[in-house]
Amino acid sequence: MKTMEGCEINPRSRIVEFKCGESRYEVATVHLASGDDPKNFEERLKETEDLFKNYKVKDCSFIAGDFNEKLNKESKLLNKFKEIGFVINEDMYKKLEEFTCDKMRSALQYQVNKMKKADKSTKDAILGKTLINLDS
Repeated sequence: MKTMEGCEINPRSRIVEFKCGESRYEVATVHLASGDDPKNFEERLKETEDLFKNYKVKDCSFIAGDFNEKLNKESKLLNKFKEIGFVINEDMYKKLEEFTCDKMRSALQYQVNKMKKADKSTKDAILGKTLINLDS
């Protein structure tokens, strides 16, 4: 956590507001804790709860980033986003399944323990209160 002029700033997650023409948007950007250990899953839930504890999701709200978790129907993190107010329906689950990435880590990455581990899941996404047609 960094402090700037009496304000706390978490460089891994924040909510920003911006305008485009007459429209206003609020976007939460995240890079949640990584790891496959159960404590890492709980840490990601806690990070999400902390980010949204004083925030009401509106029609102009979106969350985007690296969730470091397989985003599917079994994801506790996606269920937490639904509880908070983001819309995640069957079409979204289908899109998350369609857009899985097949990534092998390179020897240049610092996570040597993950170098040979294949990752076939979607962990980066944009979720919103308002549904967006991704097919057009």
